[in-house]
Amino acid sequence: MGIWVFIAILRSKATIDAIKIGNACQNEPKQNRRNFDFERAFILNIKPLKDIYLALAKVGSRGLILTGSDAEYGDIPLPFKEEGYCKPTLPYGLSKLMQSSYARQLAEHYKVKTRVARVFIPFGELDNPNKLLPTVIERLRSNQSIGLSPCTQSRDFVYVDDLVEGYHSLMRDLDRDTLFDAFNLASGHPTSLKQLLTETVWFFNKPIELLQFGVQPMRENENMNSYADISKAKIILNWQPRLLEITLKQYLSSYGQGI
Repeated sequence: MGIWVFIAILRSKATIDAIKIGNACQNEPKQNRRNFDFERAFILNIKPLKDIYLALAKVGSRGLILTGSDAEYGDIPLPFKEEGYCKPTLPYGLSKLMQSSYARQLAEHYKVKTRVARVFIPFGELDNPNKLLPTVIERLRSNQSIGLSPCTQSRDFVYVDDLVEGYHSLMRDLDRDTLFDAFNLASGHPTSLKQLLTETVWFFNKPIELLQFGVQPMRENENMNSYADISKAKIILNWQPRLLEITLKQYLSSYGQGI
C-alpha cells in the first residue's frame, strides 16, 4: 500500500477507464520525514492534474476519485472532520492538501465530478513488508525480538477490505449532483500502537517480551493522537467499516495462528 496516489477515472457506465497509481517519493520509507522530496511530490501528484481533468472533460467522463491522506489535517482538534480547516505540519501532508485543493478548483472549472478519499492508516494482505505491523509479524514468526519506541501514540486503522468497499461507495456517490466532496475513510476510533502490537503477540501466542517497548526513541514532533470522524461517510455513502478487533484477527489469520 505505502503512500498512495490513486486516481480512478470512470466512464458513464461506471467502468474504470484508467487508473493512475504512483508513490510519492518511494525512496523515502516514511512519509513524515522532514527531508521529504516536496518537488518530486509536486511533479507526481499535482502537476498532471490539469491535463487529466482536461481529458476527462473532453470524453464526458463520469468522474474522478482521488486518494488524499489524514496528513492533510495536521495540528487541529480531534476528531478530524472533512468540513474543518486543515493545518498540515509535515511536507507530505502539505503536498496532499495542495493536491486536494487544486482538484477542487479543477473540478469546478471543468465540471468533472470528483471525490477525495482521505485514507487514514490502512492495513491488510499485500501490505508493504517494511511497515511496522508486517515487520513485527515476521519477527514473531522467527521468534526474534524487535526494538520499538514506547508506542503510546494512537492511530486510526482501517482494514483493506473495508477500504475497498469505501472506494466502491465513492464510485456510486458520483451519481450525486455535487461536483466535489471529500470523505474520511477510517475506523473512526483511535487505537494505540502498543495495544495493536500487544494483541498481535497474543494472537500468535508469543512471549510479550519479544516486543521491546521503549528501546527506540519517539520520532521528533510525533503526532500522539490521530483519528477521524466518519459520520459523513456513514450518512452520505452508507459506508460502515468493521471493528478493528474483527478485522485485525482476519488479517492475522492469513499468517496462521500460533506460529
